[in-house]
Amino acid sequence: MNRITSLSIALIALIVLALSLQSCSKKKYTLKGAIMKSCGTPWANTTFELRQRGSSQYTRSLSGGVVAEITTDGGGNFSYTYKELVESDSLAIFFGSSDTALCVMTGIPANSDENLVAYKSLELELHFSAAGIAPAPLLYGASDTLYIGSDTAFVGPFYEGTDLGFVKIHPNVKNFNYLKQEYKLVWGIGFRDYYNHLKTLGRYNEGFGVVRYTIAGCGKDNRVTISLVP
Repeated sequence: MNRITSLSIALIALIVLALSLQSCSKKKYTLKGAIMKSCGTPWANTTFELRQRGSSQYTRSLSGGVVAEITTDGGGNFSYTYKELVESDSLAIFFGSSDTALCVMTGIPANSDENLVAYKSLELELHFSAAGIAPAPLLYGASDTLYIGSDTAFVGPFYEGTDLGFVKIHPNVKNFNYLKQEYKLVWGIGFRDYYNHLKTLGRYNEGFGVVRYTIAGCGKDNRVTISLVP
């Protein structure tokens, strides 16, 4: 009996040791960066929840759950090192401690060293430049109007490389890849031209009358160049 008991204890000890070694052998990763209320305004000295995605998305339940609480410093900066997560491929940052808390950023790759800048909201100036216009003769004069999107219009004349003006945009910054996300704008010279391009957008999604762009981010030159000649 004593021998059996001794063997059982030894077996349990080996299992505990193996589990301990397995836990220690997990890789470690660091998530760091800054959390901002807006461009130039840090979300300072604030605690957030870092959650992992489970079968219930980013809820606080056992199928997802809170990985840790992270706290920003006076500049909105934070850094958190964690062991490899075996059941999740994605992380999210939330402000609040409920399933209805404010989502600050989602889609953050898990098990990867990442350096991010998250925003509560972001307003950018999106500038437009004209291209593809021969210097002479002038193709578009003072009687021409360039329509961009549903509520932006610039009056000619239009010259090569001219900064036409800007509109204020509020990009979706909740996704980790917001700087890589591609946006589309429909444009036209005159409203009828704009409307005709808008009708073809659903069928072709590209080509003359549709411009694709990405944003450069806060404090950068966020610019769209539109070639007015096919």
